[in-house]
Amino acid sequence: MTGVKAHGNIITNNDTGLYIANDTDVSAGTFRIHFNHIFGNADVDTGLDNDNTSYVHAENNWWGTADPVSIAASIDGPVDWSPFLWTDPTEWTSFVVEPGFPNPFRREATIRFFVPRAQAMGDRPLRVQLTVYNIIGQQVRVLMDDLMYSGIHCVQWDGTDNTGRRLATGAYLLDASTPVFRTTTKMLLLRE
Repeated sequence: MTGVKAHGNIITNNDTGLYIANDTDVSAGTFRIHFNHIFGNADVDTGLDNDNTSYVHAENNWWGTADPVSIAASIDGPVDWSPFLWTDPTEWTSFVVEPGFPNPFRREATIRFFVPRAQAMGDRPLRVQLTVYNIIGQQVRVLMDDLMYSGIHCVQWDGTDNTGRRLATGAYLLDASTPVFRTTTKMLLLRE
């Protein structure tokens, strides 16, 4: 089995949330488990059981907790489960932007955000802008200026400006806005 992608599912109330047999082809990152709710499975809460010897990519999931020790305890076998969602996205009622991960970062940071159905006016998209500024307020990069439907989304920032030039080590501000919401978070870029 190749090219498998589990995205946006609620996996709960099973003996095991997800089971990956030892003969499943999970090579070259073709088996990806992202943006799912995986919790409340069995008495010991086994969210993911990988009997394979290769790592499975299972980042950006909600495991029923924000405690890394509890998440690790719910996973058997080689699984790359971090970064993970810090809160249950089904409870989000407004535009949510998580801090870039990792932060500080050297090569690339992932910025996750959630556009709720109510704010996106049902099935109509909502304009989302993600812009990076330097510490003195100059715009250095527009990461996104697009219409987005409700759901979890992510963008990557590679530490370059709008022209593709590598930016210097320092603090940068991520401005995230919609027509009805605005927030700013700090990201730290560390060059070698």
